[in-house]
Amino acid sequence: MSTMTSTMQDKAKKRGDELIIEANACLNAYVLFGFGKSTKHREAADKFKMAGNSFKIAQAWDHCGDAFLKANEHYNLTGDDALDALTCLDEAGQAYKKNKGDNNIALSVLRQAVDTYNLDGRFARGLKALESIAEIHETDENWEGAVETYEQIAQLALNDNKPSQANKWHLKMAGILSEKMEAYADAGEIFKNVGNQSMNSNLGKYAAKGYYFQYLCCLIATGDCVAVEAGLESCKNTDYSFVSSREFEFIQRLNCAYLELDNQEYAQACADFDAISPLDPWKTTMLLKGRSHIPDDESTTIVSNHALNEVVVGDDTYDDYDLM
Repeated sequence: MSTMTSTMQDKAKKRGDELIIEANACLNAYVLFGFGKSTKHREAADKFKMAGNSFKIAQAWDHCGDAFLKANEHYNLTGDDALDALTCLDEAGQAYKKNKGDNNIALSVLRQAVDTYNLDGRFARGLKALESIAEIHETDENWEGAVETYEQIAQLALNDNKPSQANKWHLKMAGILSEKMEAYADAGEIFKNVGNQSMNSNLGKYAAKGYYFQYLCCLIATGDCVAVEAGLESCKNTDYSFVSSREFEFIQRLNCAYLELDNQEYAQACADFDAISPLDPWKTTMLLKGRSHIPDDESTTIVSNHALNEVVVGDDTYDDYDLM
């Protein structure tokens, strides 16, 4: 951090502290027979909100969250500042999220914001707050919580007639289910459903092949050759062009190798496919999991070479992404 930035943050923190004092002074002001009580709370809320913004500049996130929560409280007490109150509640949740301390506070505040946004019909803002909740769950490695929250986001997007946005969050779920939870069958179903939806438009038909390939990779990871065969048949019936693709032939070849418990053929199939269409890390992980269901074959040798492995099969050598 530069000296100039540090000085600016110090000044912002000091100004925030001063505004908190001013806000409390507003609350302590005497009102006669209750007259001016609403004005007192509004003035205090404005001061707390300004303090929150100052603390935001200072990156004093715990103070920032506290100030915005106070602003929310007193805007609510005015009786006619519901929008300002809701905005400050959301700001408090975002500040607590950045504090990297007790995420339970951030989750509690953000959930309150989501409920209020939805009741107010402001679904787009509710989606953003839910996204923050999901990100906190991912940070905490609470994968079940993250999947559940992304499912809520996807459902809200569908309710708002935005299927493409819903697919985005469903794919996020599939990534977590497959990579973090090893729920390969559940992840596969999501990829398959997104692929089926993509077939409804000419533009989406090309993308559908990729989703079907991911679906089949998930089935390969389960080690269930019957499910893989059924998956191939399902994709073929939905997308007639898929049967002539390299991906279809590749999965067929892998499944045959699995049925024959042929480690070398599985390795060869992966090497051949990767030579033309490089396998990304996610597909590599799925294929590795699928290979783990085949008993080890001593004739297949692994030689580590940084991120790549040299896969030696017989007298030939292939480069592959850690597939052996």
